[in-house]
Amino acid sequence: MWKPTQNENEVLVTFRMAWRRSYSGVTMCNKTTIEDGDVIAALGDVMCFDCSSFSSKISDVGIVCTDFSVQEDWTQGERSFVHTLQDKSAQIGFTGGGWISLVSGGGSWEMRTTIDLNRRRDTGKINSSPVSAMPPIIRLQHGCEHNITIPVYDKDNDTVRCRWAESSKSECGGVCRSFPNSFLDEKRCEISYTAKNETGWYAVAIQIEDFSPLNTTHALSSVSLQFLVNVFSSDKPCQDKPKFVMPTRLDGACVGIPINSTWTEQIIARSGADGVK
Repeated sequence: MWKPTQNENEVLVTFRMAWRRSYSGVTMCNKTTIEDGDVIAALGDVMCFDCSSFSSKISDVGIVCTDFSVQEDWTQGERSFVHTLQDKSAQIGFTGGGWISLVSGGGSWEMRTTIDLNRRRDTGKINSSPVSAMPPIIRLQHGCEHNITIPVYDKDNDTVRCRWAESSKSECGGVCRSFPNSFLDEKRCEISYTAKNETGWYAVAIQIEDFSPLNTTHALSSVSLQFLVNVFSSDKPCQDKPKFVMPTRLDGACVGIPINSTWTEQIIARSGADGVK
């Protein structure tokens, strides 16, 4: 995500990345790593594209680890940096290569985010991009119908839509439209998926965009979201999957948390059928 600062042509960019935890020592995260707050996993650079006809490094992609999973073998964290654009608009992104072994697609990484610091015609203010808090991995049972809701938020209360990332726009590298049997509802930011293909890992590449009421066809900004789906086999009926129950908040609920505070909340789920854990 990005938002303007108080300075001319200056933007605050915040990004979130996840890596295979066991890949190497630089991607390893534990409770001590989180407590120390050190920057890890600087395995590439954020580049500015189309910036006065040249490309330049504006930050590395090192993150401050915020959470990890030993069982699912991932490390995740985020980081922010401030950058001054030479022009009012630019594209920034990350390229490289090293997707884990995927059923469909893989190989090169490519992510693009569009920034526009021109004042909006409708509000006279500078826009801020949408943001998503998508987990790095979604697990879905083979043979079942699934809906994946992409959580999105826009501080300007703009209309937010999601679309598939496009190869022609250099948005997705080796994982463009690599999630077969899926349908994206662009207005609801929801993916419907029939898990009938091969089990294994799939990558999903999405662009999240916000639109002004004055122009519903030209996006004010576009931010990149990519995550993994693991399709697994199970002999349990599809309807036996766990369900959240009260007092767990409804899907999509927004929780405001003060800065530098600790937040805890109880989440309760029940099995979908008797005898199923």
